[in-house]
Amino acid sequence: MDIGGRTTDIATVIGGTRIDHARSGTANIGVLDVYKAVKQGIWAQEKIRDEFPINVIDKAVRTGTIKLYGDEMDVSKIVDEVKSEYLAKLKREIERQISTAAAMNRVVFVGGGSALFTDIAGTFRNGYVSPDPEFANARGLYKHARYHSQA
Repeated sequence: MDIGGRTTDIATVIGGTRIDHARSGTANIGVLDVYKAVKQGIWAQEKIRDEFPINVIDKAVRTGTIKLYGDEMDVSKIVDEVKSEYLAKLKREIERQISTAAAMNRVVFVGGGSALFTDIAGTFRNGYVSPDPEFANARGLYKHARYHSQA
């Protein structure tokens, strides 16, 4: 499961060499959806419509605070509610492709969204978040290229 900015890509690998296309796919849900919902929650709570740079919303999502009118404001309740809502949506989309994953050895989560949704692996009995999930794809591509250059 690669939870990215705009999408979540699901690849079911059989025996380390083949893709099960029937249990693979892409769901149109990602971290940017969370950012948008958090921004809208802040707008509603504070009765504002100011656009925020993505780094400001990213900080709000990661820390639960945002600086408005020169003061740090607690938005952790908004962030927690949004993350909980999108965690449930992600789980439903993943289960739509792989069900409960009981027949699988492991459900591996990578991508920036895996760092944001730290509880996602716990929603599957055999769930696992890759160490440093934001760079797991880059490490995998490097290993793949190194393997093929030696062949």
